Amino acid sequence: MDQVLEHVVDPLETLQSIATILKSPTLGQLGGRLVLSVPNPNALGRYFFQRRWLGWHLPYHRHFYTRKSISILAEQSGFIVETIQSATKSQFLLAGWVFLFCAGKKGKKSADVFQTWGRFDSQIQKRWDIALYFLLEKIRLLALPMRMADLMGIGDWNLIILRKR
Repeated sequence: MDQVLEHVVDPLETLQSIATILKSPTLGQLGGRLVLSVPNPNALGRYFFQRRWLGWHLPYHRHFYTRKSISILAEQSGFIVETIQSATKSQFLLAGWVFLFCAGKKGKKSADVFQTWGRFDSQIQKRWDIALYFLLEKIRLLALPMRMADLMGIGDWNLIILRKR
């Protein structure tokens, strides 16, 4: 469930339904697993991009999960948390960078910064701030801070493995 749980109306009911489908634990065998990813509300990017952090994605993201809240939800729905890891995709950082520098001013409609995902408008590609991002990415200067944030649990997404109890 990649970037799904934050969109559903009733996440408890959703996870409980999934738990009914997964294999139950038996003697010597672990229960079925569910892999999911959700935005990390404690992400470093959230503090850098602030209200323009793409993880907010309001009004489409209905819920935000900390490590503690996802553990409580997992427990209530018949799972235990096996692992939680933080991850940041380069494309997500780029999209945030574009939105930060190219979006409209507060109270005004933002221009569409992407014609389609992964393909930029030619005017956006010519901007110095976007060119700077591509330069930093090309020389891999952004890789180290992103991996460090991930190791500290403050990357943009939490990757979670739940195991049925």
